Amino acid sequence: MAGPRFRDRKPGKSAKNAARKAKGPGGGGAGSGPGSGPGSGPGSGPGAVAARRSTEVTEAAVAAEPVAGSAPVDLERLDRLCESALQAVGYQLVELELVRERTGWLLRVFLDHPQDGPADRSVAPRRINHDDCRRASHQLGTVLDVEDPIGFAYRLEVSSPGVFRPVRKERDFVRFSGFQARIKLREPLEGRKSLAGELRGAEGGVVTLLEDGREWRLPLGLIRNAQLAEEY
Repeated sequence: MAGPRFRDRKPGKSAKNAARKAKGPGGGGAGSGPGSGPGSGPGSGPGAVAARRSTEVTEAAVAAEPVAGSAPVDLERLDRLCESALQAVGYQLVELELVRERTGWLLRVFLDHPQDGPADRSVAPRRINHDDCRRASHQLGTVLDVEDPIGFAYRLEVSSPGVFRPVRKERDFVRFSGFQARIKLREPLEGRKSLAGELRGAEGGVVTLLEDGREWRLPLGLIRNAQLAEEY
């Protein structure tokens, strides 16, 4: 798989608002630094990104002089906007992260091709490539500029999920039933904040995981993050 690609975008509505607005959530200046590379996705460092993940980073906003007063980001709305935008051009949202890095705020979006039915280890999955990332990045940038769900400066990174894929939504836990996974919890459950074992599907917002012969039932809201523990 080819390494990541980058391109600059002229700032849209979000950037113009950011120049008049605020610090990002959690304080500190909201800015994006030119030349920053792609962040490391779940379970991969910079080398793995180049080898295993197609990524496109765009300037979604210009650096802004921080002033007080930015509104908190509604992450559920942001998730819905990205999901809808990607569906419109034939992709599926895997996961998104809004994180603060040294150079400023980064919106990282992982996408994949829609696939029906359970994942099959014997069939190579259709991979996201650079053209897919460019197309999705353009679509997301357009929608986010119009809807403006983030009221401060940030950068947009669009990426494939990699071979140790994040598992976030209920449909993904169903799709990867039978696969090995690692799960981290937001709060301890019976003294445990991390689990590893075989996914046994999900239903009604509850994920089932088999670890060392014991079946755990985990509400989706309790799961901080999860990813496959085997390549796919």
